[in-house]
Amino acid sequence: MYVSFGYLDKKLLITLIFPCFIIIRRIIRNKYGDDYNINMNPYMQTSFKLLAFILCGILYLIVKCRTKKESVNKKDNNVKVKNLQSSSSLIVKNVKKEKCELIVLNDDANINPVKEEQMENKKKERKKQLLFVTFLSFLQISGALIKYIWKIEKNLSTDYNQTIDILFQIVFLTAFSIIFLKFSIYSHQILSLTILIICLIPYFIETFIFDKNKNKIFLIIIYFFSVQILFCLSNVLGKKYLNIYIEDIFLLLFKMGIIGWIPLLIYDSIFHLFSSQDTSFHGIIPFFIDLFSDKDELSKKIILFFLDLFCSFLQEMSLWLTVYYFTPCHLFISEVFGEFTDTTLKMFVNYDQNPKQYHIIQEITFYILYPIVIFFVLIFNEIIILNFCELNKNTKYQLNIRQKVDGNYDIDKNGNIIPFNNANRTSYLIEEDEEENNDEQNLFR
Repeated sequence: MYVSFGYLDKKLLITLIFPCFIIIRRIIRNKYGDDYNINMNPYMQTSFKLLAFILCGILYLIVKCRTKKESVNKKDNNVKVKNLQSSSSLIVKNVKKEKCELIVLNDDANINPVKEEQMENKKKERKKQLLFVTFLSFLQISGALIKYIWKIEKNLSTDYNQTIDILFQIVFLTAFSIIFLKFSIYSHQILSLTILIICLIPYFIETFIFDKNKNKIFLIIIYFFSVQILFCLSNVLGKKYLNIYIEDIFLLLFKMGIIGWIPLLIYDSIFHLFSSQDTSFHGIIPFFIDLFSDKDELSKKIILFFLDLFCSFLQEMSLWLTVYYFTPCHLFISEVFGEFTDTTLKMFVNYDQNPKQYHIIQEITFYILYPIVIFFVLIFNEIIILNFCELNKNTKYQLNIRQKVDGNYDIDKNGNIIPFNNANRTSYLIEEDEEENNDEQNLFR
Protein backbone atom coordinates (compact mmCIF):
# COMPACT_ATOMS: atom_id res chain seq x y z
CA MET A 1 0.00 0.00 0.00
CA TYR A 2 1.27 3.45 -0.92
CA VAL A 3 -0.56 5.11 1.97
CA SER A 4 -1.05 3.66 5.45
CA PHE A 5 -1.71 4.77 9.01
CA GLY A 6 1.02 5.20 11.60
CA TYR A 7 0.49 4.75 15.32
CA LEU A 8 -3.09 5.73 16.18
CA ASP A 9 -3.49 6.71 19.81
CA LYS A 10 -6.94 7.47 21.20
CA LYS A 11 -5.37 10.53 22.87
CA LEU A 12 -5.16 12.02 19.36
CA LEU A 13 -8.87 12.82 19.77
CA ILE A 14 -7.72 15.67 22.02
CA THR A 15 -6.33 17.45 18.95
CA LEU A 16 -9.80 17.30 17.36
CA ILE A 17 -11.68 18.25 20.53
CA PHE A 18 -9.55 21.36 21.09
CA PRO A 19 -10.87 23.41 18.12
CA CYS A 20 -14.47 22.48 18.96
CA PHE A 21 -14.29 24.46 22.21
CA ILE A 22 -12.81 27.45 20.34
CA ILE A 23 -15.74 27.42 17.92
CA ILE A 24 -18.29 27.12 20.76
CA ARG A 25 -16.68 30.06 22.54
CA ARG A 26 -16.70 32.13 19.33
CA ILE A 27 -20.40 31.40 18.89
CA ILE A 28 -21.13 32.46 22.50
CA ARG A 29 -19.16 35.71 22.18
CA ASN A 30 -20.51 36.58 18.74
CA LYS A 31 -24.17 36.00 19.66
CA TYR A 32 -24.22 36.97 23.35
CA GLY A 33 -20.93 38.78 24.02
CA ASP A 34 -22.56 42.20 24.21
CA ASP A 35 -24.96 40.94 26.89
CA TYR A 36 -22.14 40.47 29.39
CA ASN A 37 -19.71 43.08 27.93
CA ILE A 38 -16.90 40.82 26.73
CA ASN A 39 -16.60 41.60 23.01
CA MET A 40 -14.88 44.99 23.35
CA ASN A 41 -12.89 44.19 26.50
CA PRO A 42 -9.40 42.81 25.62
CA TYR A 43 -8.22 42.82 29.25
CA MET A 44 -11.08 40.61 30.38
CA GLN A 45 -10.52 38.25 27.44
CA THR A 46 -6.89 37.94 28.56
CA SER A 47 -8.12 37.41 32.12
CA PHE A 48 -10.34 34.55 30.92
CA LYS A 49 -7.25 32.79 29.57
CA LEU A 50 -5.44 33.09 32.92
CA LEU A 51 -8.53 32.11 34.92
CA ALA A 52 -8.79 29.00 32.75
CA PHE A 53 -5.22 28.12 33.79
CA ILE A 54 -6.13 28.63 37.44
CA LEU A 55 -9.11 26.27 37.13
CA CYS A 56 -6.65 23.54 36.13
CA GLY A 57 -5.54 23.64 39.77
CA ILE A 58 -8.83 21.93 40.66
CA LEU A 59 -7.94 19.01 38.38
CA TYR A 60 -4.49 18.85 39.95
CA LEU A 61 -6.01 18.57 43.43
CA ILE A 62 -8.39 15.83 42.26
CA VAL A 63 -5.54 13.83 40.69
CA LYS A 64 -3.35 14.31 43.75
CA CYS A 65 -6.09 13.21 46.18
CA ARG A 66 -6.81 10.08 44.13
CA THR A 67 -3.11 9.22 43.93
CA LYS A 68 -2.68 9.73 47.66
CA LYS A 69 -5.68 7.54 48.44
CA GLU A 70 -4.36 4.74 46.19
CA SER A 71 -0.92 4.88 47.82
CA VAL A 72 -2.50 4.63 51.28
CA ASN A 73 -4.55 1.59 50.23
CA LYS A 74 -1.47 -0.17 48.85
CA LYS A 75 0.60 0.47 51.94
CA ASP A 76 1.97 -2.70 53.53
CA ASN A 77 1.22 -2.61 57.25
CA ASN A 78 3.62 -5.47 57.96
CA VAL A 79 6.66 -3.46 56.96
CA LYS A 80 7.58 -0.70 59.38
CA VAL A 81 10.24 1.81 58.36
CA LYS A 82 11.28 4.72 60.47
CA ASN A 83 10.98 8.07 58.68
CA LEU A 84 14.37 9.71 58.69
CA GLN A 85 14.82 13.45 58.88
CA SER A 86 16.68 15.25 56.11
CA SER A 87 19.49 15.85 58.58
CA SER A 88 19.78 12.18 59.60
CA SER A 89 22.82 10.12 58.69
CA LEU A 90 23.73 6.44 58.84
CA ILE A 91 27.12 5.51 60.29
CA VAL A 92 28.55 2.07 59.58
CA LYS A 93 31.12 0.80 62.11
CA ASN A 94 33.23 -2.31 61.78
CA VAL A 95 33.29 -4.42 65.00
CA LYS A 96 36.35 -6.73 64.83
CA LYS A 97 35.51 -9.04 67.70
CA GLU A 98 31.97 -9.72 66.54
CA LYS A 99 33.05 -9.83 62.86
CA CYS A 100 30.05 -7.77 61.91
CA GLU A 101 29.04 -4.23 61.02
CA LEU A 102 27.10 -1.98 63.37
CA ILE A 103 24.70 0.51 61.81
CA VAL A 104 24.03 3.56 63.97
CA LEU A 105 21.35 6.15 63.25
CA ASN A 106 22.46 9.68 64.05
CA ASP A 107 20.07 12.64 63.85
CA ASP A 108 22.71 15.28 64.41
CA ALA A 109 22.65 17.69 61.46
CA ASN A 110 26.28 18.69 61.97
CA ILE A 111 27.52 15.19 61.18
CA ASN A 112 25.98 15.16 57.67
CA PRO A 113 28.41 17.17 55.50
CA VAL A 114 26.34 17.10 52.30
CA LYS A 115 23.08 18.36 53.81
CA GLU A 116 23.76 22.07 53.33
CA GLU A 117 24.96 21.56 49.77
CA GLN A 118 21.86 19.54 48.92
CA MET A 119 19.58 22.21 50.39
CA GLU A 120 21.42 24.92 48.49
CA ASN A 121 21.09 23.00 45.21
CA LYS A 122 17.37 22.51 45.84
CA LYS A 123 16.90 26.25 46.42
CA LYS A 124 18.74 27.10 43.20
CA GLU A 125 16.68 24.54 41.29
CA ARG A 126 13.44 25.95 42.67
CA LYS A 127 14.47 29.49 41.72
CA LYS A 128 15.24 28.35 38.16
CA GLN A 129 11.91 26.54 38.01
CA LEU A 130 10.02 29.61 39.26
CA LEU A 131 11.78 31.88 36.74
CA PHE A 132 10.97 29.39 33.97
CA VAL A 133 7.25 29.34 34.85
CA THR A 134 7.22 33.15 35.21
CA PHE A 135 8.70 33.50 31.73
CA LEU A 136 6.09 31.11 30.29
CA SER A 137 3.32 33.13 31.98
CA PHE A 138 4.80 36.37 30.63
CA LEU A 139 4.77 34.97 27.08
CA GLN A 140 1.11 33.93 27.47
CA ILE A 141 0.03 37.35 28.82
CA SER A 142 1.98 39.26 26.17
CA GLY A 143 0.57 37.14 23.35
CA ALA A 144 -3.00 37.42 24.65
CA LEU A 145 -2.84 41.20 25.20
CA ILE A 146 -1.42 41.81 21.71
CA LYS A 147 -3.97 39.45 20.20
CA TYR A 148 -7.04 41.03 21.79
CA ILE A 149 -5.98 44.71 22.01
CA TRP A 150 -4.77 44.99 18.41
CA LYS A 151 -7.70 43.03 17.07
CA ILE A 152 -10.25 45.32 18.79
CA GLU A 153 -8.50 48.70 18.50
CA LYS A 154 -7.29 48.28 14.90
CA ASN A 155 -10.41 46.36 13.81
CA LEU A 156 -8.27 43.75 12.07
CA SER A 157 -9.82 41.21 9.73
CA THR A 158 -9.89 37.55 10.77
CA ASP A 159 -10.03 36.40 7.14
CA TYR A 160 -6.30 35.69 7.23
CA ASN A 161 -6.58 33.14 10.05
CA GLN A 162 -6.70 30.36 7.44
CA THR A 163 -3.44 31.48 5.79
CA ILE A 164 -1.02 33.86 7.54
CA ASP A 165 -1.87 32.66 11.03
CA ILE A 166 -1.34 28.99 10.14
CA LEU A 167 1.82 29.71 8.12
CA PHE A 168 3.46 31.54 11.03
CA GLN A 169 2.39 28.83 13.46
CA ILE A 170 3.88 26.08 11.27
CA VAL A 171 7.15 27.99 10.81
CA PHE A 172 7.61 29.01 14.45
CA LEU A 173 6.56 25.71 16.05
CA THR A 174 8.85 23.77 13.72
CA ALA A 175 11.79 26.16 14.18
CA PHE A 176 11.47 26.37 17.97
CA SER A 177 11.05 22.59 18.24
CA ILE A 178 14.31 22.12 16.31
CA ILE A 179 16.14 24.68 18.48
CA PHE A 180 14.86 23.80 21.95
CA LEU A 181 13.58 20.22 21.68
CA LYS A 182 16.20 18.88 19.22
CA PHE A 183 13.37 17.99 16.83
CA SER A 184 14.64 16.34 13.64
CA ILE A 185 13.14 17.05 10.20
CA TYR A 186 13.04 14.18 7.72
CA SER A 187 12.10 13.84 4.07
CA HIS A 188 8.37 13.22 4.64
CA GLN A 189 8.18 16.34 6.83
CA ILE A 190 10.11 18.49 4.36
CA LEU A 191 7.68 17.36 1.65
CA SER A 192 4.73 18.17 3.92
CA LEU A 193 6.00 21.67 4.73
CA THR A 194 6.60 22.37 1.04
CA ILE A 195 3.09 21.28 0.03
CA LEU A 196 1.55 23.24 2.91
CA ILE A 197 3.26 26.46 1.83
CA ILE A 198 2.35 25.84 -1.82
CA CYS A 199 -1.32 25.41 -0.86
CA LEU A 200 -1.61 28.31 1.59
CA ILE A 201 0.13 31.02 -0.44
CA PRO A 202 -2.36 30.98 -3.37
CA TYR A 203 -5.29 31.09 -0.94
CA PHE A 204 -3.64 34.03 0.85
CA ILE A 205 -3.27 35.90 -2.46
CA GLU A 206 -6.91 35.19 -3.27
CA THR A 207 -8.03 36.42 0.18
CA PHE A 208 -6.00 39.59 -0.33
CA ILE A 209 -7.59 40.23 -3.74
CA PHE A 210 -11.13 40.06 -2.31
CA ASP A 211 -10.23 41.92 0.91
CA LYS A 212 -11.85 45.37 1.20
CA ASN A 213 -9.16 46.69 3.60
CA LYS A 214 -6.00 45.96 1.64
CA ASN A 215 -4.19 48.91 3.23
CA LYS A 216 -4.00 47.02 6.56
CA ILE A 217 -2.18 43.98 5.19
CA PHE A 218 1.23 44.91 6.65
CA LEU A 219 -0.31 45.56 10.07
CA ILE A 220 -2.11 42.22 9.85
CA ILE A 221 1.18 40.43 9.01
CA ILE A 222 2.93 42.10 11.98
CA TYR A 223 -0.06 41.23 14.18
CA PHE A 224 -0.04 37.51 13.36
CA PHE A 225 3.77 37.41 13.50
CA SER A 226 3.83 38.91 17.01
CA VAL A 227 1.03 36.74 18.37
CA GLN A 228 2.32 33.46 16.97
CA ILE A 229 5.96 33.96 17.92
CA LEU A 230 4.94 34.49 21.56
CA PHE A 231 2.43 31.65 21.77
CA CYS A 232 4.59 29.18 19.83
CA LEU A 233 7.64 29.97 21.97
CA SER A 234 5.49 29.47 25.09
CA ASN A 235 4.18 26.09 23.84
CA VAL A 236 7.63 24.77 22.91
CA LEU A 237 9.31 25.98 26.10
CA GLY A 238 6.36 24.57 28.07
CA LYS A 239 7.13 21.18 26.55
CA LYS A 240 10.82 21.63 27.42
CA TYR A 241 9.84 22.52 31.00
CA LEU A 242 7.78 19.32 31.29
CA ASN A 243 10.72 17.31 29.92
CA ILE A 244 13.17 18.81 32.44
CA TYR A 245 10.99 18.92 35.55
CA ILE A 246 8.83 15.93 36.36
CA GLU A 247 5.71 17.92 37.18
CA ASP A 248 1.99 17.47 36.67
CA ILE A 249 0.71 19.40 33.64
CA PHE A 250 -2.24 20.80 35.61
CA LEU A 251 0.08 22.13 38.32
CA LEU A 252 2.16 23.92 35.67
CA LEU A 253 -0.95 25.57 34.19
CA PHE A 254 -2.14 26.57 37.67
CA LYS A 255 1.22 28.23 38.40
CA MET A 256 1.16 30.07 35.07
CA GLY A 257 -2.37 31.31 35.78
CA ILE A 258 -1.62 32.55 39.31
CA ILE A 259 1.69 34.19 38.34
CA GLY A 260 -0.02 36.00 35.43
CA TRP A 261 -3.47 36.83 36.80
CA ILE A 262 -2.51 38.41 40.15
CA PRO A 263 -0.19 41.10 38.63
CA LEU A 264 -2.77 41.77 35.90
CA LEU A 265 -5.49 42.22 38.53
CA ILE A 266 -3.28 44.55 40.62
CA TYR A 267 -2.45 46.59 37.50
CA ASP A 268 -6.14 46.83 36.59
CA SER A 269 -7.11 47.85 40.14
CA ILE A 270 -4.53 50.67 40.20
CA PHE A 271 -5.73 52.06 36.87
CA HIS A 272 -9.34 51.81 38.03
CA LEU A 273 -8.59 53.84 41.17
CA PHE A 274 -6.92 56.68 39.28
CA SER A 275 -8.87 56.65 36.02
CA SER A 276 -12.12 54.78 36.54
CA GLN A 277 -13.83 56.63 33.68
CA ASP A 278 -11.22 55.80 31.05
CA THR A 279 -11.24 52.06 30.33
CA SER A 280 -8.70 52.19 27.48
CA PHE A 281 -5.93 50.71 29.61
CA HIS A 282 -7.88 48.40 31.91
CA GLY A 283 -11.13 46.45 31.97
CA ILE A 284 -11.26 43.68 34.57
CA ILE A 285 -12.75 45.69 37.47
CA PRO A 286 -15.25 47.52 35.19
CA PHE A 287 -16.31 44.15 33.77
CA PHE A 288 -17.30 42.76 37.17
CA ILE A 289 -18.97 46.03 38.16
CA ASP A 290 -21.13 45.93 35.00
CA LEU A 291 -21.76 42.21 35.50
CA PHE A 292 -23.37 42.70 38.91
CA SER A 293 -24.94 46.13 38.32
CA ASP A 294 -27.98 44.97 36.32
CA LYS A 295 -29.96 42.80 38.74
CA ASP A 296 -32.65 41.98 36.18
CA GLU A 297 -30.16 40.40 33.77
CA LEU A 298 -27.75 39.14 36.44
CA SER A 299 -28.64 35.45 36.20
CA LYS A 300 -28.31 35.47 32.40
CA LYS A 301 -24.97 37.29 32.55
CA ILE A 302 -23.64 34.92 35.20
CA ILE A 303 -24.59 31.88 33.11
CA LEU A 304 -22.94 33.33 30.01
CA PHE A 305 -19.87 34.33 32.01
CA PHE A 306 -19.32 30.83 33.42
CA LEU A 307 -20.17 29.17 30.10
CA ASP A 308 -17.52 31.30 28.37
CA LEU A 309 -15.02 30.58 31.14
CA PHE A 310 -15.75 26.84 30.99
CA CYS A 311 -15.13 26.77 27.22
CA SER A 312 -11.87 28.69 27.74
CA PHE A 313 -10.86 26.18 30.40
CA LEU A 314 -11.54 23.18 28.14
CA GLN A 315 -9.78 24.87 25.24
CA GLU A 316 -6.59 25.60 27.19
CA MET A 317 -6.61 22.19 28.86
CA SER A 318 -6.93 20.32 25.54
CA LEU A 319 -4.25 22.51 23.93
CA TRP A 320 -1.70 21.80 26.65
CA LEU A 321 -2.63 18.13 26.86
CA THR A 322 -1.80 17.92 23.15
CA VAL A 323 1.62 19.44 23.87
CA TYR A 324 2.06 17.18 26.91
CA TYR A 325 1.15 13.85 25.31
CA PHE A 326 2.59 14.51 21.84
CA THR A 327 4.63 17.41 20.44
CA PRO A 328 3.94 21.13 19.87
CA CYS A 329 3.81 20.36 16.14
CA HIS A 330 0.64 18.30 16.73
CA LEU A 331 -1.08 21.67 17.24
CA PHE A 332 -1.02 21.94 13.42
CA ILE A 333 -3.78 19.33 13.37
CA SER A 334 -5.96 21.33 15.75
CA GLU A 335 -5.34 24.58 13.91
CA VAL A 336 -6.13 23.44 10.35
CA PHE A 337 -9.04 21.25 11.44
CA GLY A 338 -10.46 24.12 13.51
CA GLU A 339 -10.17 26.67 10.70
CA PHE A 340 -11.71 24.24 8.21
CA THR A 341 -14.69 23.58 10.52
CA ASP A 342 -15.11 27.25 11.49
CA THR A 343 -14.97 28.51 7.90
CA THR A 344 -17.41 25.82 6.76
CA LEU A 345 -19.86 26.84 9.49
CA LYS A 346 -19.54 30.51 8.52
CA MET A 347 -20.31 29.66 4.91
CA PHE A 348 -23.49 27.73 5.73
CA VAL A 349 -24.53 28.88 9.22
CA ASN A 350 -24.35 32.60 9.98
CA TYR A 351 -23.66 32.63 13.71
CA ASP A 352 -21.63 35.86 13.47
CA GLN A 353 -23.25 39.26 14.04
CA ASN A 354 -21.50 40.53 10.90
CA PRO A 355 -21.48 37.43 8.69
CA LYS A 356 -18.60 37.15 6.23
CA GLN A 357 -19.58 36.90 2.58
CA TYR A 358 -17.16 34.66 0.73
CA HIS A 359 -16.75 34.94 -3.02
CA ILE A 360 -17.59 31.79 -4.97
CA ILE A 361 -13.96 31.55 -6.13
CA GLN A 362 -12.78 31.65 -2.51
CA GLU A 363 -15.17 28.86 -1.58
CA ILE A 364 -14.02 26.64 -4.45
CA THR A 365 -10.33 27.26 -3.72
CA PHE A 366 -10.85 26.66 -0.02
CA TYR A 367 -12.51 23.26 -0.51
CA ILE A 368 -9.85 22.18 -3.00
CA LEU A 369 -6.77 23.26 -1.05
CA TYR A 370 -7.73 22.77 2.59
CA PRO A 371 -8.33 18.99 2.42
CA ILE A 372 -4.82 18.77 0.92
CA VAL A 373 -3.50 20.90 3.80
CA ILE A 374 -5.15 18.63 6.39
CA PHE A 375 -3.80 15.52 4.62
CA PHE A 376 -0.19 16.75 4.65
CA VAL A 377 -0.42 17.98 8.23
CA LEU A 378 -1.31 14.39 9.17
CA ILE A 379 1.68 13.17 7.14
CA PHE A 380 3.95 15.67 8.92
CA ASN A 381 2.90 14.25 12.30
CA GLU A 382 3.16 10.65 11.01
CA ILE A 383 -0.50 9.81 11.50
CA ILE A 384 -0.58 9.01 7.79
CA ILE A 385 2.53 7.43 6.21
CA LEU A 386 3.56 7.51 2.55
CA ASN A 387 5.15 4.17 1.61
CA PHE A 388 7.08 5.21 -1.49
CA CYS A 389 10.30 7.04 -2.40
CA GLU A 390 11.60 6.12 1.09
CA LEU A 391 9.29 8.73 2.65
CA ASN A 392 8.46 6.22 5.39
CA LYS A 393 12.08 5.39 6.21
CA ASN A 394 12.52 7.70 9.22
CA THR A 395 9.01 7.52 10.64
CA LYS A 396 8.62 6.20 14.19
CA TYR A 397 6.57 3.31 12.88
CA GLN A 398 9.32 2.08 10.57
CA LEU A 399 12.09 2.79 13.08
CA ASN A 400 10.35 0.57 15.62
CA ILE A 401 9.96 -2.19 13.04
CA ARG A 402 13.67 -2.03 12.18
CA GLN A 403 14.51 -2.12 15.86
CA LYS A 404 12.48 -5.30 16.25
CA VAL A 405 14.14 -6.80 13.20
CA ASP A 406 17.62 -6.04 14.59
CA GLY A 407 16.70 -7.54 17.95
CA ASN A 408 14.19 -10.34 18.29
CA TYR A 409 12.92 -10.67 14.73
CA ASP A 410 14.22 -11.60 11.34
CA ILE A 411 13.06 -11.18 7.73
CA ASP A 412 12.34 -13.83 5.15
CA LYS A 413 12.83 -13.59 1.36
CA ASN A 414 9.47 -11.87 0.92
CA GLY A 415 10.25 -9.19 3.47
CA ASN A 416 7.91 -10.58 6.12
CA ILE A 417 8.89 -10.30 9.79
CA ILE A 418 9.38 -13.67 11.51
CA PRO A 419 10.74 -14.68 14.96
CA PHE A 420 14.53 -14.82 15.16
CA ASN A 421 16.04 -18.24 15.87
CA ASN A 422 19.79 -18.72 16.19
CA ALA A 423 19.51 -22.49 15.58
CA ASN A 424 17.46 -22.09 12.44
CA ARG A 425 18.18 -18.84 10.63
CA THR A 426 16.12 -17.64 7.70
CA SER A 427 16.85 -19.25 4.37
CA TYR A 428 17.91 -16.16 2.50
CA LEU A 429 20.45 -15.27 5.21
CA ILE A 430 21.88 -18.80 5.05
CA GLU A 431 22.14 -18.52 1.28
CA GLU A 432 24.02 -15.23 1.61
CA ASP A 433 26.48 -16.78 4.09
CA GLU A 434 27.02 -19.82 1.80
CA GLU A 435 27.73 -17.55 -1.17
CA GLU A 436 30.30 -15.59 0.88
CA ASN A 437 31.98 -18.82 2.04
CA ASN A 438 32.09 -20.17 -1.53
CA ASP A 439 33.67 -16.96 -2.77
CA GLU A 440 36.36 -17.16 -0.06
CA GLN A 441 37.12 -20.81 -0.91
CA ASN A 442 37.40 -20.02 -4.63
CA LEU A 443 39.97 -17.35 -3.87
CA PHE A 444 42.25 -19.81 -2.07
CA ARG A 445 42.02 -22.54 -4.69
